[in-house]
Amino acid sequence: MSLDNLTWVPAPPAKATADRPLTPRAILGYLCCGLLLVLGILLQGCSAAPPTASLNPPPDADTHIIHHALGDTVVARHPQRVVALGNLPLESALVLGLTPVGAAPDSFSGNPGQFPAYLPPAAIAPVTYLGDEEQPSLERLVSLQPDLILGLYPVHGSLYAQLSQIAPTVLYPVFDGKTFVPWQRALAAYGEALGREDAIPGVVATYDHRIAQLQQQIQEQEGRDPGDYALSVLRFMPGQLRLYLGGSFAGQVLRDVGLGRPEGQGKAAFFERISLERLGEADGDRLLVLQSDPQSTLYQEFSQTPLWQNLRAVQQDQVYFVDYDYWLSEGPIAAQQILDDLTTIFSVRPTAVLPSH
Repeated sequence: MSLDNLTWVPAPPAKATADRPLTPRAILGYLCCGLLLVLGILLQGCSAAPPTASLNPPPDADTHIIHHALGDTVVARHPQRVVALGNLPLESALVLGLTPVGAAPDSFSGNPGQFPAYLPPAAIAPVTYLGDEEQPSLERLVSLQPDLILGLYPVHGSLYAQLSQIAPTVLYPVFDGKTFVPWQRALAAYGEALGREDAIPGVVATYDHRIAQLQQQIQEQEGRDPGDYALSVLRFMPGQLRLYLGGSFAGQVLRDVGLGRPEGQGKAAFFERISLERLGEADGDRLLVLQSDPQSTLYQEFSQTPLWQNLRAVQQDQVYFVDYDYWLSEGPIAAQQILDDLTTIFSVRPTAVLPSH
C-alpha cells in the first residue's frame, strides 16, 4: 500500500466535563493511542500488498537484469560458461559467437545420446552433452560450473527452482500452445542475456539477404512468384498423419520466403492430424515429407494407396523427403538448413549460409 493514499483526519477533541477535566497525562494517552491506531492501519495495509520478488544478488556494474518468462534474473553482462537447454538457445549461442560449455538438445529423429546431425560438428565438438532437452542431467550440469543457464518455457518451467540454485537461469517462452515464437525474436532475447546484442543484426540480415536472393532466383528460374506455389508439409507417424501449419517453425520459414500453402495449412496453428481419408488435403505443388519412421514402413503403407497415387504432387514427381530434425527444430541454424532444402527443391543455385563459430 502506498503511503500517499492515506489522508490523516484528526479526531474531534474530547469534551471536558465540569467534574472531570482533561489532564495533560490524559491528553498524552489519547495521542499515543491515536498514533498506535494509525500505525496499525499502515502496517495492515502494507502487509496486504503482494510480495515483491527480491533480486539476489542485486545488480552491479558487471551484471544486468534480464526479464524472462518467470520473472527477473541478475545475469553477468558477459557470461563465459553458458549451458543451453534446447536447440533454440544452443543455436542462438553458436551463431552469436559463443560456444556453450554444455547443452541438452532435442533430437526429433530419435537419436538419443548425441546432438542433432545438422549442427556443425566443429561448432559442437567442445560442448558437453547433458542429455535430452526435457530431462537434462543436473549432476553433469552442476559439474560444469555454469555462470548462466538458458532454457525454454514451458519446457523447463518445472526445473526452474533447481536450475536457479545452480546458476542464474533465463527461460524464454517459445510456444503459446498454438504457435512458435519466431526464432528472430528469441535470438534477440538470448542475445541480450549473453551480452551479444551487437551480433544479432548481422545474423538476421544474413538470413533476410539469403531469402531475398532465393525469392529472386525462384522468380527468374521458375517464372512464378513464390506466393504462387502451394507447399504442403506432411509427417508420417505411427497410426496418424500430421500436416504442419503456419504456426510451426517450418511454416514460419516458408512464410518468410513468401511461399504459399494449400488451403487451410497457412493458419496460425502448429499441426493438424488427418486420417487417410483426408490425405487429399496434403496435396500441393510441392509435397514435403517428414518421415519419422526409420524403416519407412508407414510411408510404404500409405504410398501404395490410390489416395496417395492420385495426389498431384505424386503424379508430377514433386514429393521431397526432408530432414526430420531441422524441419521440426526452431533455431537460426535449422532455418538456414530449411533454406538449403528449398534451394534444392526449386533447383536454385545455393547461396551463402550462416557462418559457424
